[in-house]
Amino acid sequence: MPISTLTDAGIDPSRLRINCMVQSLTASGLESIFLIDPLYGADFRRCVQFRRVAERSAEPVAERAFTVRLHFAEVDGAQPGQRVFDVAMQGETVIEGLDVAAESGGPNTALIKEFKGVRAAERLNIQLLPQDEKAGAIFDPIICGVELFEEDQNP
Repeated sequence: MPISTLTDAGIDPSRLRINCMVQSLTASGLESIFLIDPLYGADFRRCVQFRRVAERSAEPVAERAFTVRLHFAEVDGAQPGQRVFDVAMQGETVIEGLDVAAESGGPNTALIKEFKGVRAAERLNIQLLPQDEKAGAIFDPIICGVELFEEDQNP
């Protein structure tokens, strides 16, 4: 999102913060990793200084349709077959056996998957589900970006 969009809406970008979290199922169980602003320390096990970009409305958010673009690239040098995973949105599998290295055609090459009509209200849940290591997948799932566009309700 361009900074000008935020400033045109009266938002001071210097006051914005973001925290991202990833959960991974490892041999020792479900692990959560939080990425935080280093200004507040390096405790990656908890969120610090989380702020909403917009205040929550008193009215419940209505479910609506979105176009979702998922961006992938093989940035770690995995070879075809070494990073294979499924992708689910809102609990439904939308991609089975995604192999970014094989499908993109090479390392550091963009691969974009677009989905229209994804229904969501307050949350869009995207899950990256690793394939069994026995099948040769040795790298964890990867995603490089997410774009979300609300679809026109009155075409």
